[in-house]
Amino acid sequence: MESEHMAGFVASLGEINIIADRTAGFVWRLQTDAGDSTAIRVF
Repeated sequence: MESEHMAGFVASLGEINIIADRTAGFVWRLQTDAGDSTAIRVF
C-alpha cells in the first residue's frame, strides 16, 4: 500500500469504500471500529 505504484488506488480508497458500502448486495468489508480497512494486516 505504501508503493508509489499504489498511490492512485490508495488516494481513491475513501470514495471506493463509500460506493461499496452503499451498493445493494455488498455484504461487508473488514475494517477497524474507526472504519479503517488499511490498518488491518491479515498476513
